[in-house]
This record gives sequence, structure tokens and C-alpha cells, in this order.
Amino acid sequence: MTHEQKNYLKNTFGTYKYVFSQISATYAPVKGDPKENIHFGWKVLKDGDDKVVIEISGSFSRTEKVEFIRYNNCIGLYNYKYDYVEYFCKPKP
Repeated sequence: MTHEQKNYLKNTFGTYKYVFSQISATYAPVKGDPKENIHFGWKVLKDGDDKVVIEISGSFSRTEKVEFIRYNNCIGLYNYKYDYVEYFCKPKP
């Protein structure tokens, strides 16, 4: 990624979190309006050493597969269109 692309991503997206429960999940800004939260159902399709594939439903009224890459204490979502990985890490206690 170019320096300009990195700055755009850093200043555009902010900090988000995934909160998973047994049958549903929420994608939400850490410091933001709860009205921006996205709620969806989910289930694990594949759980491997290097990645986890889940199926999500209810998000934007569609069902899709999402592949998370495992990296240390984080999971990453690869954006094929722009060739970058967005990481989500467990908060430290």
C-alpha cells in the first residue's frame, strides 16, 4: 500500500470491534453511536490452525462466508479489492 492509502485507511475507518455471543454477533465502533452497530447471525464453517471461516446472515440482508486469518492474538480480514488485511485483536485484560 502507498503511504497515501495507509493514511486514508487510518483516518477513515477508526476503531471497531466484533462482539460474539453463542448465536449472534455485533460489529460496532468502539467509541461511537450504537445506532451504527451491525447485528448478524453466525456459524463456524471451518476452524483451522491458520484461519476460521464463518457464515454470517442478517448483515445487510444477505448471507455470506467470511474468512478470518489467525495472527498471534488477532484475526484478520483480507480485502482482496485493495490488497490489505484489517486486524481485530483481543483486548488485554
